[in-house]
Amino acid sequence: MPNHFHFLIKQNSAKPVNLLFNSLLSGYVQRYNNKYQRSGRLMSNKLQHKAIDSDNYLIYVIRYIHLNPTNAGLVDDLSHWEFSNYLEWIGLRKGKLFDPSVRESYYFSPDAYKLSYSDDRDDFNYSSIKELLIDFDE
Repeated sequence: MPNHFHFLIKQNSAKPVNLLFNSLLSGYVQRYNNKYQRSGRLMSNKLQHKAIDSDNYLIYVIRYIHLNPTNAGLVDDLSHWEFSNYLEWIGLRKGKLFDPSVRESYYFSPDAYKLSYSDDRDDFNYSSIKELLIDFDE
């Protein structure tokens, strides 16, 4: 997305993931400001995070993230958005930041994910999960 990004991360340590991102983004802003001889904030909002506490919510969040570029009108076909791991989910790319075991826990193949995604994509109801999302705007 041109104005924001989403990460879906499984936390395996006691250290909160948001601390890692705060450190990473802070370092990026410092380097950017130094490179372009500027100062101040680069990001308009603070980092936001939300715990995923059920399988249903996990699947909804994955679909929400994957559908973001089409809902924003950036692409008509999700496979044309290179900045998403949707291509890994449907088996067209092998990325290093993708864990296929997550997909395999819910779908028996990349084609099964793609097919299930295609079947209910038009019926995906954001209003049913808007209270679960941080960045939902109607």
